[in-house]
Formats: sequence, C-alpha cells, structure tokens
Amino acid sequence: MSLQTEDVVALIKKHPVGCGCGLLAVLLALALYFRGSEIPDLETQLEEQTRIGQRQQLNITNGALLDEQLAEVEAILAEINDRVVDRGALANNLQYFYQLVAESGVKIIDLRPDSPVVPKAGANYAEASFSIAVEGTYGQILAFLKSVESGRRFAWIDTARFGLAAGAASGVLRGDPVLSLNMNVKLLGKS
Repeated sequence: MSLQTEDVVALIKKHPVGCGCGLLAVLLALALYFRGSEIPDLETQLEEQTRIGQRQQLNITNGALLDEQLAEVEAILAEINDRVVDRGALANNLQYFYQLVAESGVKIIDLRPDSPVVPKAGANYAEASFSIAVEGTYGQILAFLKSVESGRRFAWIDTARFGLAAGAASGVLRGDPVLSLNMNVKLLGKS
C-alpha cells in the first residue's frame, strides 16, 4: 500500500484538528531541539547582565556620598602634606630640631642629617633621617623625647642611647645629673 497525495489530502480533510495539532507538535519539537542548546548560554548571559546591573545599582547608591568622602580624603591628605618635611630643605629640617631643643631646654651636642635614602619608585613619601645628641636633666630629656614623638612632623625614633653625660659622674650626688641622649630620628618627607 502506497501513500499518495490524494490520500494525505483526504486524511487532512477528514481530521483537520488532529493533523494541525500533529504538525504543530512536530514544529515545536524541532524548535525545542534546535533552540534548546542555546538555553545554558542564555542563562549565563542573564546572570552576567544581572551581576552588572546589581553592581551599577550599588555604584549609584554609594555614589551619592562620593563628594563628601572625596572632600574628607582631600582634607586629610592636606593635613598629612602639611606635616611632612621637604627632604631637600635641610635648613628648615634642622630648624625644626633646634625649635624642639629650645622648647625642652636640652643642650644640643650634635645634629646632622644621615645619608639620604633613595625613595622607592612611585612612592609619594620617603624618610629623612637625622642623628641628634642632646644633654640635659632627666625632665628635659623626657620633654625633648615627647616633643619629638608628638611634634608637628611625623617622626619615629629608629635608635636611641641614653645615659650619663661625659664628665657628669662626679656631680650625681649634688643635684640632678646631666644625662645624654643619642638617637637616630626619621621624619616623613616628600619624595
């Protein structure tokens, strides 16, 4: 038995709804077969776009405070830059230590800059190192140390040696002994 065109046309005329549904089912099955392989790719794209959208929403939400935060950071940076030394201005840097000496009442024995440190590439700040030796009473030495640590400049004491000053051993019993302080101080400076 062979199937001819007239037989197919007669079958379609006899069962139009069933044939239409069958044809639709075949077309949908073909569409699902060819488009089904794209679903994982489309889900990945959807997740990526969702992530981008959430990040943009966070940027918009947090962006409202950026002007205030920028002004705050610039104010802090200006304060920091006001407290750092210019590494090339040796006279001003030495004058800073002379001012601390005058305020504390110690006697300066030696003050000299150490060899300059080459700043790291791209660094905004680098250290300016100084060796200083002072003499004075215990209270004067402590006042000097406090003024170095809490002074106008960012400073840290790298090394320190504390003891009786040369020739002070004989006068220890008659009053406040004369003490000496030798230290290496580093100031934060502009590169």
